[in-house]
Amino acid sequence: MAPTPASLHTVFTSECNNVQFDWFATGVFESFRTSGMRGKITRLLACSDNDLKTYKGMGIGPTFVHPNYRHNPINSDTSASYNKPGSVMHFSRSANFTEDYLLFIDADMLLKQDVDPIALGAKPGTVVSEEVGYMIGTHNEMAANFLTPEAVPLAKPVGWYHIFYREDIQRIAPLWLEFCGKVRMNPQLYWSINGSIPHDIPTGDAYAKHGQAPWISEMYGYAFGAATAGVQHVITHGVVMYPSNTGGRTEPHIIHYGIDFNIGANYNWNKMVYKKFDISKCQARYFQPPPKPTNRRETNCAWTVNTLNAAICKYYAANCADPPACPATERSGDGLVRCAPSQVDCCEDKQTQCWAWSLDDQCENNPGFMKATCPRACGLCADQHRRLDTATATATATAAAAAAAADVHDTAPKLLPAAEPHAAAANAAAASAAATATATPEAPPPAAEAEAAAAAASADNSSAKAEPLEGDVAPSHASPKLAGDTATFAPVYSTRAHDAPALEGIHHDGVAPVASARPSHAPAHVAPQMIGRAQARKAFVHAPGSSPTRAPGGHAPDMPAHQPAMPAHRPANKALLPDDGDAAAAEPGGGGDGGDAKAEREAAQYRLMVTQVAFWVVVIGLFFGRFVVCPRRPRRKGEKLLR
Repeated sequence: MAPTPASLHTVFTSECNNVQFDWFATGVFESFRTSGMRGKITRLLACSDNDLKTYKGMGIGPTFVHPNYRHNPINSDTSASYNKPGSVMHFSRSANFTEDYLLFIDADMLLKQDVDPIALGAKPGTVVSEEVGYMIGTHNEMAANFLTPEAVPLAKPVGWYHIFYREDIQRIAPLWLEFCGKVRMNPQLYWSINGSIPHDIPTGDAYAKHGQAPWISEMYGYAFGAATAGVQHVITHGVVMYPSNTGGRTEPHIIHYGIDFNIGANYNWNKMVYKKFDISKCQARYFQPPPKPTNRRETNCAWTVNTLNAAICKYYAANCADPPACPATERSGDGLVRCAPSQVDCCEDKQTQCWAWSLDDQCENNPGFMKATCPRACGLCADQHRRLDTATATATATAAAAAAAADVHDTAPKLLPAAEPHAAAANAAAASAAATATATPEAPPPAAEAEAAAAAASADNSSAKAEPLEGDVAPSHASPKLAGDTATFAPVYSTRAHDAPALEGIHHDGVAPVASARPSHAPAHVAPQMIGRAQARKAFVHAPGSSPTRAPGGHAPDMPAHQPAMPAHRPANKALLPDDGDAAAAEPGGGGDGGDAKAEREAAQYRLMVTQVAFWVVVIGLFFGRFVVCPRRPRRKGEKLLR
């Protein structure tokens, strides 16, 4: 008799005050649907009371709300990295999840295939995690300065994902949060500050300045907290991979798009370029379809982009009054469709940079140029919008009724105890949804409608399942507090995609108003300019001061003399280490996994190696030339030295 599969609940961290996290979250939920993952999934949302009142993304998927620890109420420190341990601590204490194991991932990760906790070695007292080579502080003097002698051998260089046994995470989570604060607040234990220790102790973070906490403090917080809790680790290699590192024989279970990647010679994708992309505006924006992949690595890179686009398409179908059609999964050539000279109704972009410009809000901030040059990227083409016909609507209603019948226990809105934080906002939203459902019982739930619409419009774009997501968590009826914590814990608030209240603030014409007015001196048709490195410029940017990118015919577009440069992006082909204020965008869930910094560290090590090699080449060359090729002839007896 085959053993019973282990039950697993997947969770990932997010924040409600950063629009980038919303399209991150849609990607995680979509990949959960398509990967065949077992069990349920829940988003752990860091959100304050005030932010929750105006947040538009509660309907994205099953969600657990907890206080935002960016401003840590326990030690008054400010860092988004506290949200990782804070989120899982609240969830493990307040949620009534029944699964044996908990899979913890970041928001900028996609699930590619099922994760079996037992097969990977998870069990009570043993956590499964990926090796992180740069966490050298777990096996040098740093660990001994934070841990008891008995715990030091248990500190392991791990991160990126964790599989916990349910009782283990309840012990680890508060220690994880505690040691995250200790590492950040006690730099004198690894930096020699006024003789605090005999010498500096390397942390593995090459970009932390002397006296400052490393960006990977949260990772050390986990390593030291887990060691103090006394758990063992099974360390994996290749369960999580960056898209650009997937060219080997092993197929990853989880894709982490924390650093940029290339497909072919002219396509670069970097999440840091799309920090302004707000899917709640319903502006019919997508990422540029990738070119045809030529190898396994490029196939996984293209899969990453297409999975995110499929997720965003389903979000538009569920939440936007005039949802756009899903984008193509593959582009040809430079991605531009050439219109015939006689075609008067042609609606295509004229420059390859259009996709990046549109996601940088240039359609609103520079409407004259963008409407003429990038109508498709701005979602202005008629064929990009479609509404459900009668047959599709009927099929959708039937599917929704079947889903409701199969899940009757979860169709009613969930109300929170009135005394709980967030209760007023959550109850009002739930009551609104209930009133809407009562008034129009024949209307299908939004997400069920979205599933059918997405399937009808783009069957080749996604292999998503039609059934709604699992992962609901019942509301908590208690508000526990940690010792020293002045903030009351938030209760559980969860919602299914198919019974979520309608999102507020959606512009039903599909286009959001201009976010910021263009300066009065700026001309009506200004070509956006973005700053990037050479390889990125080939893809979609050109540097300030250079000639504008030429149109397909080889001639520069007609542009006025004034071309104010856009605010500089981070280089598209270089993952920069963010500071704490940028943590949310750089590393989901408050960051701290060091993923974006890893590439920079490797680049710095490579540059150092090249410099050293060049130095020794010069030294050896001088020696060889002086003493081998042109040796000094000994002076003969009586020969005078010429001056």
